[in-house]
Amino acid sequence: MGENVVPKIIERYRQIFTDPITDTPYPSVYIFCLDIEFHMTWAMEYLEYLQMFDIESELLERMTRDIAEYFIMRGARIRQDNNLKGALQRLNWAKKLWYQYDKMQQQIPTDDPRPVRASQRANEIDALIAEVEAELPEDSSNDERV
Repeated sequence: MGENVVPKIIERYRQIFTDPITDTPYPSVYIFCLDIEFHMTWAMEYLEYLQMFDIESELLERMTRDIAEYFIMRGARIRQDNNLKGALQRLNWAKKLWYQYDKMQQQIPTDDPRPVRASQRANEIDALIAEVEAELPEDSSNDERV
């Protein structure tokens, strides 16, 4: 099915899968299949847009991480536009997702209350959040920030 669908999606909606500022493709078409090698023939042409997986947990981990990274990037761009509340919102979303990603990396079940060791990237997200919070005007309440 991917052999028929992916080329049509990329050709019709290439702008959605390409960064409007850097003009680089997003590797954001996720394909789950049982035999990656079987699909490589047709997939090679679209490789810069694709990520292929044959293990569900690896797909979930990658999507969680990639969505968090997307929110970090959007937060940075929105911050440059001086929309600090919007930037903070995206960074907080990224933080929540990265927490789940760290949990998966540490093989801690979702419902397990054990603490998660924060990765370097999680600490970087916290630092970005602190920077944006410090830039917010004094009259901004906590409720408005998130």
